Amino acid sequence: MLSNALIWIISKIINFITSGDGITPGDFENPRGQRPCFGTTQEELLARWKRLDIELRAWYDTVPRSFTPCARSRLFLSNAVPIPRTASAPAAANVATNTTSTDTIDAIIFTVPMCAVTMQTYHMARVLLLTNMPQESTAIRSTARLRSYRRIAELAVRHAREICGISLGGLPDAILPHTVQPLFVAGQCFEQDSERQLVVGLLQQVECDSGWATKYRIQDLQRQWAETRVG
Repeated sequence: MLSNALIWIISKIINFITSGDGITPGDFENPRGQRPCFGTTQEELLARWKRLDIELRAWYDTVPRSFTPCARSRLFLSNAVPIPRTASAPAAANVATNTTSTDTIDAIIFTVPMCAVTMQTYHMARVLLLTNMPQESTAIRSTARLRSYRRIAELAVRHAREICGISLGGLPDAILPHTVQPLFVAGQCFEQDSERQLVVGLLQQVECDSGWATKYRIQDLQRQWAETRVG
């Protein structure tokens, strides 16, 4: 039931994103020149966003303890790979100590795989909400707006690292296809090459272990990363 409730909330988030500021969801399905020249105010969009944020927070507050990680193990980003489910701990050569957070990432381990992938989906929903938060007003100081953008980017990366950490915790093959979209969304948040390479490696591992195609997602990410470098 909890997983179904989360999917319902994500569906509403996707509807919110795809409808843009159109009065009806179908307004933005038309080509640019044929779209209405009027739409929903920023205040109304922000009110919708806040309602979705409250729903997602309420869902998170109701999850039982089985949705909480049973362990975390800090790994070096440079050679982080998923922990085998038969292993009680990662290889000592890759356990990180006394290093900066930009060099490492936590492998997040759950006792119940379905709980793990559900929490991965939750973090994806958080990223989608954060990166599509409407501005309250354009009539605010530029410094305040820049602080807001930096805070959103920081939180998005934090949730993206949780997504990758859950995949690093070791998941059974049957669960792996459910991780593709969260990993793709996580990859869109990263700017460090080491984090981007981690996402590519995790997606490749999904295809290798489960047979579920991920190459097209890797190509999408690489295309988007190339665009940000050009910009």
